[in-house]
Amino acid sequence: MRARQQYALILLASILGACAPEIGDECETSVDCDIQNKRTCDLTQPDGYCTLAGCDTGTCPDEAVCVAFRPDPERLSENWCMAACDDSGDCRSGYRCLRAEQLGEIEIAVVDDQTGETVVEPSPLAESLDGDGSKFCTVPR
Repeated sequence: MRARQQYALILLASILGACAPEIGDECETSVDCDIQNKRTCDLTQPDGYCTLAGCDTGTCPDEAVCVAFRPDPERLSENWCMAACDDSGDCRSGYRCLRAEQLGEIEIAVVDDQTGETVVEPSPLAESLDGDGSKFCTVPR
């Protein structure tokens, strides 16, 4: 009887492990992403997006890359783990596989150090912290 119970526990653990949510999976709450509440469900994305906030170079899980959104000025930047991909077929429906620079630019106002005038400059919308060639699943804006 003991051997059967051990087998059942091993089988249950492997089934649950195989179903563990990954970065980029859809979600309704953060618990859908991680029962320990370490991952976040970004509800601003269609059907939710499991992610980790505050990442840095090389700190995301294997299935993800770290992306800085609004990297300039740094005080406004937010870093998030995004699902890594090679092409759009690796992404959920409605999401595309893109490099950070493909998201485009925004305009930011900066003060010119020499003249004191405020000027508007283009700034990238996102920057990959895990290498320029890194692609991730996102919804194009």
